[in-house]
This record gives sequence, structure tokens and C-alpha cells, in this order.
Amino acid sequence: MSYRVTLKTEGLEALREKMDPKRLLRDVAELHQRAVVMTLLNLVVLCSVDTGRARGGFLPYLEKHGVSAGAQLRRSSPLQHGGIMSLDPRAIAEGRAMGSFTEQPLNVEIRNSVSYVQYINSGTSRMVGTAFIDKTLLRLTDWYPRLIKKYVETRLMQLGVPPEPLDNNPAMGL
Repeated sequence: MSYRVTLKTEGLEALREKMDPKRLLRDVAELHQRAVVMTLLNLVVLCSVDTGRARGGFLPYLEKHGVSAGAQLRRSSPLQHGGIMSLDPRAIAEGRAMGSFTEQPLNVEIRNSVSYVQYINSGTSRMVGTAFIDKTLLRLTDWYPRLIKKYVETRLMQLGVPPEPLDNNPAMGL
């Protein structure tokens, strides 16, 4: 099972002429990395298998970028036995070994090769899927354009460019 997501960076045109292109590219790459991290943390939280193996497959990218998912691992465990989470550190390590990624500027491919991740997401003839990957990617495609918009607005203010008046904004219907 494979997913491809293209993150739209609409709105950056307003900055292209006003900023150093290298700085703009660095900033967008940082926003992109933040989006990947938030997506993976959401996948860890929403993955509904309790041992941690499937969640572990999402950890390599996070760990390379210095992000600890410990809180998400603990918070997301749906089952408890005697008040103790049933996450198994060995299972998490096994999952981590099955996770990998490739990274280029503005292009990250995450692979979780834990064999049953697709069944957790899509289900089987005996089990309803949780759609945790689908839900997470839907959140990302909603959240990322807002992140870019906020970045552009903030950067324009820092550059001393006044916001566009409401009466000139076609989206306002005025």
C-alpha cells in the first residue's frame, strides 16, 4: 500500500520578488519538514494496534530530526492492563527497523513495512479498518495550506508590506 501526497504551496508568489530566494526556499523546506513531523506524530497517535510495532515503523524520520514520539506512543495506547500501558519496547524496536524514509528538498517518502499496517488502515473481511492514514493525510492537506498562508502573512508584515485591503480581495465577494 502506497500513498502520495502533494503539498500545495500557493500564495508564495507574493514573497518571490521581496525575499532572497535561498531564504524563501529554506523557510518553505522548514515548513514542509514541520508538516511531515506533524503528520507522522498523528499517525503514531491514531494507529490502533497496542504493542507499538506498527507505530514504530513511523519513527525513523522523527528520530533523525530529533523529535521524540514518546508522549504520542504513551498517549495513543488504546488498551491498558492494570493501569499499565501494554506497549512493548521490543515491538517498537522491531517496527522501527521496518520503517525507512528517503528525503530530498520538499520531497519526503516515508515507508512503514510492518506487514499489517495496511490492514489497520483499510480493514479485512473480518475487521473494519480505522482509516488512520487516510484521516491523517486529509488533515494534512487541510492544515498545510493554512500554515503556508500564515507564513506568507507574517513574512509580508516583517517586510513592511501592508495586507491587501478587503475590498480588493476577490475571495471576499465585494
